[in-house]
Amino acid sequence: MHTTILGAGAIGGVVGARLHRAGHAVTLVARGEHLRAMQTEGLRLAEPEGIETLRVDARDRVPDDTDMVWLAVKSQDTADALGGVPAGCPVVSLQNGIGNERLIDAAGHPVVGAMVWLPAVHLEPGEVRLHCLAAEGRVDVGDWPSGAGDVAAMARDLLRAAGFQSDLRDDIMAWKRTKLLTNLAGGLQAACGTVPEDLLRLLQAEAEAVFRALELPYHPVADLLALCPTTSTPLADGRTRPGGSTWQSVARGRPTEAGALYGEVARLAGDAGVDTPLCRRMVDRCSALQRPAEWTVGHLRWALLEAPEGEELVLRRASLEAVRRRPGMYIGDPDDVAAPIQLLLEVLGNSLDQHLGGRCTRIDVRLIPDGFRVADDGPGAEPDRFHVHASALHAGATADGHWPHVHPRLSFAGVGLAPVNALCRRFEWTTRFAGRVTRRRYAFGQPLGPAEELGPTTTTGLEIEAVFDRDIIPAAVDLVLVVDALERIAALSDLAVTLDGHPVRAGGLAGLVTRRAGCAGRLGFGPADVQLRRRHGDVAVDLAMFVSERDDRQMGWSFINFSETLGGTHVDGLRRAVKASRFRRYGLLYGLHVLLEGPRFVSPTRDWIDNREAEEAVHAVVAEALAQLRR
Repeated sequence: MHTTILGAGAIGGVVGARLHRAGHAVTLVARGEHLRAMQTEGLRLAEPEGIETLRVDARDRVPDDTDMVWLAVKSQDTADALGGVPAGCPVVSLQNGIGNERLIDAAGHPVVGAMVWLPAVHLEPGEVRLHCLAAEGRVDVGDWPSGAGDVAAMARDLLRAAGFQSDLRDDIMAWKRTKLLTNLAGGLQAACGTVPEDLLRLLQAEAEAVFRALELPYHPVADLLALCPTTSTPLADGRTRPGGSTWQSVARGRPTEAGALYGEVARLAGDAGVDTPLCRRMVDRCSALQRPAEWTVGHLRWALLEAPEGEELVLRRASLEAVRRRPGMYIGDPDDVAAPIQLLLEVLGNSLDQHLGGRCTRIDVRLIPDGFRVADDGPGAEPDRFHVHASALHAGATADGHWPHVHPRLSFAGVGLAPVNALCRRFEWTTRFAGRVTRRRYAFGQPLGPAEELGPTTTTGLEIEAVFDRDIIPAAVDLVLVVDALERIAALSDLAVTLDGHPVRAGGLAGLVTRRAGCAGRLGFGPADVQLRRRHGDVAVDLAMFVSERDDRQMGWSFINFSETLGGTHVDGLRRAVKASRFRRYGLLYGLHVLLEGPRFVSPTRDWIDNREAEEAVHAVVAEALAQLRR
């Protein structure tokens, strides 16, 4: 008997490969790169027991001498695919949904429906994967619309020969409707990377209401799950199943079956006079997906339950697509040489926050091709919480609420780690936390599978590696800017900072000022006359001052929360104190760093602050220091 698999993707490829291996005459029909790979290199079947390459008959059309066609194309392709099936040839539908059998019957073919429960995967040309033992998989068959005749019995026998569980069902469509209820989880998983149980129950309730209104029989989902326990076994090479059928379609950039799943429920709802708003919206949401897990659960829930009809969801936190479309809103000009430094400083801010919390003493920065790696000796991070920080915009400030939360960027427009992740073709963090080492990888802001447990550890810390997406960030990392940024952080903190294993000059605020001044000695400035750190109310002031009697020029550099400013009320406070002192006509070189919560800005570039409490704090500290200065 010659059988043909029309649509040799995940399900079709697995069934066809196992029939071929069992000695049956099988032709696999496919297209594109997948067909070319099978024709030149064979079909690679990956299973928990091992990986085998099979030399199968692979073509781009159904042979005329075929005796049975197993239809496994996506439901939206059914009508076109049937055009190539020989007239009167029996067709077994291995497809999701409950509308394909009707189309097959209308095309004049004997129809066998199949309820398929196989955790199969097709992501790469020339390979299909089965993430369970074949004996754990089930494909039950029966005639459409009911009964179980000779063709169904032949299909069952072939499936058993291939190693699957298979029984005849005279009510196969009732079982397929039940399978459809479980398939409604697929779009949710593809959209947000998980299956929110409350949304799944609401979608299933809509479908069940339609079935009851039209008196279409179905079985309880619990009965199906008892018959087909959920299983997903790693392959022999350790790979795990990343997602279901809809997830795979999105990952491969192919149209999803949302119209045949949620859309079929909505179509039947029209016949029944039942409203199914969630299923209608899921059709739109799945059709718009550009990559898996574009949405957070909260935003998907909002889109399904609260958004006005027809309104597009703009703030898709998990997708971070807005960052990739408009990077300038988050990091400034992406073509500017400073863009890579902005990303580096956002990552450094994470370690600096831990330092301000008293739990980090060292940062090591290493430049790698098209990116950087930052490691610290802080407490590490709880993996699930850190995943949120790395993949969701505005996911919150520091977890412990220490004072203040900072972004040591070239401007104050701190945005956190998620935009960095979105603008990198590879982003990876490894945390040593609570005695365990955990790693998670991302590409273009999207997680590449779950977090990986790497083993036990007796140390703590966090390492982040980022490789830029050169289509968005074309500029190379400027070493001069990197050194300047790291020297600033080392000088304004007590951190030991290294770059590619070499210590970065620190010297405190006084050292930073003299390096920037360059000609301080020629201007008559000697060692710093004032070096102090004071806490004045809710403001911390770090001050370095050099006084010269040989020159009357006064200049300096100011910083707020590790970011440089052009001026503001904190500088006004310093100048007011100097003007009121006996040193008002002396030469003055100063460095001023202020830490405060909630700086307020008076310029769109966020480099000029207007905090009166900062002005008063700096004035008090500088006035006291100058009053005690003896020259």
